[in-house]
Amino acid sequence: MDVTAGLAWAFQEAGCATNVYMHLGLLGTRSVMDSWLKGELIPRDRIDEDQGKYDVLIMVTFPEGPGYQDRQRRLLLSRPPHQRILLGVHNPGWLLTATWPGAPQLLVQLVFPRSPAGGMRRGGRQQEPLAPPPVQLLALAPIGSAYTKALLQGWLAATQPRDAQLAGLTRQLEVPWIAPLVPWARCDAAPGSSEASGAASAAEQGYGGPLRHLCIQGTIDQKRRDYAGAFAAASHPAVLAQLRQRNESLLLVGTKKNTSMPVPPELEPHVRVLSSLAYAEYYATLSSCRAILTAFGSDQYLVNKTSSTLAAALQVGAPMLTEGRVLAAYEYVPRAAAFLYRPNDGTARPDPAALGKAEGKRLAQWMRQQAVEAKQRNGSMMRRLGEVRGPAAVMQQQSEEEGEEAAHWLAWEHASEEQRPQPRRQQQEQGQQEPASPPGQTATRHRAGEAGPPDPPPPGSYAAALLHAFDESAARAAHTAAWRAKLAAMQLNAETARRILKDAAVLAAAVQAGR
Repeated sequence: MDVTAGLAWAFQEAGCATNVYMHLGLLGTRSVMDSWLKGELIPRDRIDEDQGKYDVLIMVTFPEGPGYQDRQRRLLLSRPPHQRILLGVHNPGWLLTATWPGAPQLLVQLVFPRSPAGGMRRGGRQQEPLAPPPVQLLALAPIGSAYTKALLQGWLAATQPRDAQLAGLTRQLEVPWIAPLVPWARCDAAPGSSEASGAASAAEQGYGGPLRHLCIQGTIDQKRRDYAGAFAAASHPAVLAQLRQRNESLLLVGTKKNTSMPVPPELEPHVRVLSSLAYAEYYATLSSCRAILTAFGSDQYLVNKTSSTLAAALQVGAPMLTEGRVLAAYEYVPRAAAFLYRPNDGTARPDPAALGKAEGKRLAQWMRQQAVEAKQRNGSMMRRLGEVRGPAAVMQQQSEEEGEEAAHWLAWEHASEEQRPQPRRQQQEQGQQEPASPPGQTATRHRAGEAGPPDPPPPGSYAAALLHAFDESAARAAHTAAWRAKLAAMQLNAETARRILKDAAVLAAAVQAGR
C-alpha cells in the first residue's frame, strides 16, 4: 500500500489526474491518502472495465502472484494504442521467470524500443527509435534500476541472435526509480500547521518531537532480517545501560511471520513486538524512534531486492542505523540522516549492474538448454505415439505443438521446481549467520556490582552506532536531516514522474500521427 500511495502522489504532483485502484480494506488506507489525494479510491477489480479511460496505467507490483498474473497479462495485451503502461518491479528476477504464456519474449518486446526501418546509420550506429516503447519498467530504488536494466539487457544480448521475434529491438533501456514517499504530518508538527495536515513543507526548523526506542521495521522473519546481529549489539553493557536508564526498548514493528528467535536474557525485557498496526499508528510509532535499523539478513538488499526500511524511515523523518555501503546503494539517504557502522567482515558493496548482466546471460542459456531438452522429449514422445497411433496421428500432434514457444513452455511443465531458474543469490546470506558481534565488542571491564559506567564499544562497531543514537543532540540533528532528505526525495520523485508523463505524451502523439 505504501508503494501505491507513493506512486500516486508523485504522478499527481507531476500534474496528472490520478485515480487509485486497490483493495480498500487495508488497515488505515484512507488515513494515509485522504489528506492529499485529489482523485478517487476505486476497488481494484474495476480496472478491467476502466482501462481504456487512461493515458497511463501503473501496475504497482509486476509480476504479482499467480492468482493475478492472468489479469496483468490481459491488461498488457488489451492496452489501447495510445496508452503507456508502467510496471513496478520489486523482484527483477521474476520478470524473466514468470510462467504466464509469452513471457519473457512478450515483455521484452514491449519494454525495449525498436529501431526505425533501415535499422542502422552510417558507421554502424543504431538509429534513435521513433517513439518510446508502450511499456516501461519502474524501480523503487537505484539498485533496482541498475540490476533490472542490466538483467534484461544481458538476457536480450544472449537471446536476440537466435530469436527472430526479437529482431529490430534496440538494447537501450531506461528504468527510472521512484522512492515511495507521501506527505505525512511529522509527530512534532504544530496543530493546524501545513505539516499537521499532511502537506509537505520546507521543515527548516529542527526536530522537536519525542525520542524513544530503537526500531526494526518490516515483516518479522529471520530469513529477511539479521535479528541476531542487532540483539548482540544491543546487548553491549553500554547500550543496555541506556535502555534500562531510559526504560526504552528495541521495537520489532511489522507483520509476524517468524517470531521464535532467541533473545539474549539480559536484553529480553527490552525487546517488544508490535504487529498489525494501522498505518497511522505504524507511522506514528516509527516517527519518534531514535533510529530505525536496516538489519539486512542478506546482501540481496544491495543487489536485487529493494528494502522498504529506507523509504519507511524517510517517510516519517527518522534516521537510519546502517552501514555506509547501504547509503551508497540507495543514494537518497544522506550521511547526516544516519548512524553508521562498519560491516563485521569488511564486505565491499556489490555491483548490481555486473551481477544483473551475468544473471541475464545465465537465464538465457538455461532457457535455451530447457528448450532443447523439451524438443528431445517431445520427439521421443512422438516416436512412441507413432508406434501406437500411426503416422497420421503423429503429424497432427506435431502441427499442434510446433514452435519455439511451445517447446519453451513444455520445458517449464517438465522441469522440477529445483530445475526452474530462480534469481541466483548473489552474495552469501549474512543471516546464516555473521558473528554475533565483532571480536572484543562485548568485552568490557564492567561487572555487576562494580562501580563506574561500562566501557564504550569499539569505534565503528554496531554497538557504537546504537550508543550514538542515545545522544540527544545527535538524534535530533539526524531526525532533522532525514526530514529534509525526504522533502528532497519527494521533489525528485515528482520530476521523474514528469519525465515519464512527457514520454507518454510522445507515444500518444506518435500513435495519432500514425508512426
